[in-house]
Amino acid sequence: MPAPNEAARTTVRIRHRANGADTFGAGVFITPTAILSARHVLDPLRRYASDVPLREDVLRVDTAGSLAHARVESVRLPADPDIDLALAMLASANAAAPEACVAVHRPGHAAFATGDELAILGFAMADGAVQADRYTVLGGHPNAGCYIANRAVPEGYSGGPVMAGDALAGIVYARHQTQGQSYFYGLEHIHAFLAAAGIAPRLSEVGAHPLRRYPIGPFVSRITVHTMLGALIGAHVALYQGLAAIEQIYLANAARIACGPDTGDSGVIDPARLPHPYVDLAGFWHGAFSLAGLKSPRMLAALLLATDDDALPPAARSERARMLSTLAAWPS
Repeated sequence: MPAPNEAARTTVRIRHRANGADTFGAGVFITPTAILSARHVLDPLRRYASDVPLREDVLRVDTAGSLAHARVESVRLPADPDIDLALAMLASANAAAPEACVAVHRPGHAAFATGDELAILGFAMADGAVQADRYTVLGGHPNAGCYIANRAVPEGYSGGPVMAGDALAGIVYARHQTQGQSYFYGLEHIHAFLAAAGIAPRLSEVGAHPLRRYPIGPFVSRITVHTMLGALIGAHVALYQGLAAIEQIYLANAARIACGPDTGDSGVIDPARLPHPYVDLAGFWHGAFSLAGLKSPRMLAALLLATDDDALPPAARSERARMLSTLAAWPS
């Protein structure tokens, strides 16, 4: 798929030359003079030290897009040699597009949940154009702060940016072709490394959507919903009647869609599948919560969060809080 404009303008191909052979990967501008990538892309032989000048022909940065070739002056490496992140430090800002720097999601942005969609950018060919592909998060990696994507990226995507919406949320560091998986660092590692390296990236203006902390699978059974939310469903019958009941469903659906395009309309509640609230109000609300849970934990959380907490009686408020806590830790 074509790369998103902002991400495409900031993603670069990185070529490393050693012993007469070239290897290549990807990286992304996070300031006019700093490119974030994977350590094995910038320092594959583990022979460089932070901020030590490099020979001019060792690392070359280029892209098939608008960015000109850039001279890498040095690399900046993490203190922990097991962290596969690194920075290519340029002698001067790129002349072709000095303002082209990707925004990074803010520290504390919600972690990826199973089923979330993301875009990964890189170069499938040594001389090809930058590409972006859609991937799905399978879950967290055993290494804390790292994640697993559902397909193996092409070789030239190593070090490339993982985009959540219009902002950077990860960096690819490995793939497993046999298992058909890719692995990437999340924001926790990125911000820790950049802070230690003295780099202040441009932060995204978009905050984390409150629903991002809830996964999109597996579903929540009707039995679980009605066992845990009896008082809350009864409170909805008392609070939201007729048109107000339907409006609550639309509010929850709007929040679910705003959280991300991972399931689109198929992931929300269809009011037409519920009993009419003017005819069977109790059936409407029992059906709404059942259907929300069957769609996803995230959709159920959206319905719970659409409720005015102050209007709920204590027992219903307690059920709501307990269910939200359960959904945030829902097994993936």
